[in-house]
Amino acid sequence: MWEGEPPPVPTPASQSVIRSWNMLSNGSGGIDWQGLPLAVEMFGIDDVEALIDGLLVVKTHKPDVQED
Repeated sequence: MWEGEPPPVPTPASQSVIRSWNMLSNGSGGIDWQGLPLAVEMFGIDDVEALIDGLLVVKTHKPDVQED
């Protein structure tokens, strides 16, 4: 994304991943996997494998570091 460009619009699937991450994150960078069935039910997620994949993408994401 470049300065002045609008931010990307999340898809419904990515919104479910973000909501699930916010619900399941334990505050130390990890995921409380025991809550996964509850998140799947609460957010009406049909593809659990895609959810898990998305959660792992969020967990392992490292933003680019800009050097001066």
